Amino acid sequence: MTKRRLSAWVVVALAAFLTIVGCGFGNLAAATEDTPKPAVELPPPPQTITLAAVGDVMAHMPQVNGAWDPERQVYDFTPSFKLIESYLSQPDITIANLETVIDDSRPYHGYPRFNSPSSLALALKEAGVDIVTTANNHALDQDEQGLLNSLDNLDQIGLMHTGTFRASDEQVPLLTEVQGFNLAFLAYTTTTNGLPVPAGKEYLVNMWDKEKAAADIKAARDQGAEFVITSIHFGPEYQRHPSSDQQEIVQELIELGADLILGCHPHVVQPWAEQIKPGSDQRVLVAYSLGNFISNQYFPYTDRGIILYVTLAKDPLSGVIDIDSYRVLPTRVLREQRHTVVLDDKLEFP
Repeated sequence: MTKRRLSAWVVVALAAFLTIVGCGFGNLAAATEDTPKPAVELPPPPQTITLAAVGDVMAHMPQVNGAWDPERQVYDFTPSFKLIESYLSQPDITIANLETVIDDSRPYHGYPRFNSPSSLALALKEAGVDIVTTANNHALDQDEQGLLNSLDNLDQIGLMHTGTFRASDEQVPLLTEVQGFNLAFLAYTTTTNGLPVPAGKEYLVNMWDKEKAAADIKAARDQGAEFVITSIHFGPEYQRHPSSDQQEIVQELIELGADLILGCHPHVVQPWAEQIKPGSDQRVLVAYSLGNFISNQYFPYTDRGIILYVTLAKDPLSGVIDIDSYRVLPTRVLREQRHTVVLDDKLEFP
């Protein structure tokens, strides 16, 4: 075969090859265009719930007397919360500090040893409060029997509670499930106004103790709690900034694993702040004092408080609950015949 004929044969062979390959690529391109692309599966969005918290609920005698309804011959506190109830009932769960005994079997009293009609607790429930903390400096104002009667009344009303207990086997974290969120509530106080807890019955009141708090938080986690809310009754009264003791207790609670810390007792609003749990990137929100929700106190700023709203988000993959966001809504008590809680847009934050 001559060189010229060989070259012609090569050209023919090459053209045939390109035709075959071109058809192949054409089919491949067509197949690629016609084949649907697999959908990218995005993780589901985090589930969220909102928790609300308010501060001290007190009932001085002007409030008790103002709640008396002579026509029905009953104490009715519902008008006190009528203008604020939608802000308490809309969140998924709402907590308040009940700073008075509620025992209808004995005379009612204001300061210094409180005892109020049980209808006060009923009005709180009807306004949207789900849980009350009872570990505070007035827990023993009517001695042991008043404390026990208060717990009976709260149970009868259907209001969850934590901080005081009838027996040692009841002195456990309060666990509740809210739309798939397993929450634990704990409450402690640093004082009972000098009234001693009866010897051998230390279970009656959750006095602040770091070792006990550590055991309680661990017990809550062991029982499935995914998020731990801790209320602490502490600090000097009427001081608008937290003391060094308050800051120390808060740091201890954070180290022990508390996720949200709600402070009461100063009767005025103190600052709130975010911190990070040691060894993690999870936020802890601390409200040093929520102020008074309702009272008849006349000291500066004691007619003010806040509703703290905290949105919790659960990671759909890990199941970890974290604080997504929070906001505060200022409130004020109008000292009229019935002491009414209203929104307040003029609160001076410390």
